[in-house]
Amino acid sequence: MTSGIPFSKEEIEFVKAHSPKEFPSVIARGLALKFRDYNGGSRNPRVVAALMNELAQGTERQEKPSPKPYSGNGQTLQASTTPPKQTKKPKPRKKT
Repeated sequence: MTSGIPFSKEEIEFVKAHSPKEFPSVIARGLALKFRDYNGGSRNPRVVAALMNELAQGTERQEKPSPKPYSGNGQTLQASTTPPKQTKKPKPRKKT
């Protein structure tokens, strides 16, 4: 399970410096040891491999804003304290 902590600039530079020479698992272990205070002492090798692929393709990771909830009718949803009303009763199942 991943920690969900985004890569810091220093970690990205570390990956850039070591990516052509080392495997993602070795780089992930190095990140976990060197940047323990930032990432809690763990980095997933699969996430490091994905970052290596992005860097090789020339794309950078960017922070994406979280989307607003969308109700489907053109309005954004607002928090409600009351549960929605059930308008239709479920149909009884036919016995076979």
